[in-house]
Amino acid sequence: MHTPEEQQHRAARQRTGRAGYAEAGSRAESSDDDEATLDLTEMPTGALAARAKAITKQLGAHLAHLSQAGCQQQVIPLKLLSKAPRGTTAKAFHGLRASSKLVYADQVQVPWAHATFSTKERSRCAIVQELAPAAAAADADDASSGSGSQHRVFLAEPVAFYKLESGEWWVELLRFYSSKELRPLAKAADARLHLPPDFQLSYELLRGMAHEHVRLRQVQGEFKLSKVKKVPAASSRARPNPFFWRYSFDSASMQVLTDRPVTDFIVQ
Repeated sequence: MHTPEEQQHRAARQRTGRAGYAEAGSRAESSDDDEATLDLTEMPTGALAARAKAITKQLGAHLAHLSQAGCQQQVIPLKLLSKAPRGTTAKAFHGLRASSKLVYADQVQVPWAHATFSTKERSRCAIVQELAPAAAAADADDASSGSGSQHRVFLAEPVAFYKLESGEWWVELLRFYSSKELRPLAKAADARLHLPPDFQLSYELLRGMAHEHVRLRQVQGEFKLSKVKKVPAASSRARPNPFFWRYSFDSASMQVLTDRPVTDFIVQ
């Protein structure tokens, strides 16, 4: 016999579809010229103003909620996990003992974002509202209320969903960067940013390797970002969403990395 909560989760899963799985990858090479680079503020998900109608229209109807105040809906866990997912840093981030009880989920529904996320459906990225350090430390109420004149957002790949003993849901994620965003980081580290020779400055993003943690209510929508092995043809970049990623970025070494086999890079 299943409890009412389990029956609710099973019913919700049956209504939820599953999509493809994308893995991580990257590598480093040359090139650090002064050409125009992609700024995430130039793509539909960048520097999103809570009441910027033009940007909201680009993102589509599923982000119309950003112009509305208030969010009373609750996170709906669709698939709970019996143990912590491998590699999660949730307890370390929150300074919890190893014996602390956290509830982990593999798939969740975020009603105010009109989105369902799964850690196995990695092409479906989260649009995350970025809070100032002071606001993030105090509370994240503004993330759900839509208050304030400007809210900067970033794209991220969810890797774990978990609920603290307080009942609040969080998400562990990997952030995506444009080359323009990485240049200040390289300058601050007094390092040179090396990008692959065929890196597409206007369309390509790099996935960070550092695990970040934010409240799930900071997630404001979803954005499909495909992982590819080769640069898409020019005709593919004419689509409404031409963005993609191939490589990961290690901010510690300031290097682009890949887990692809060396044979992928051998020219016949």
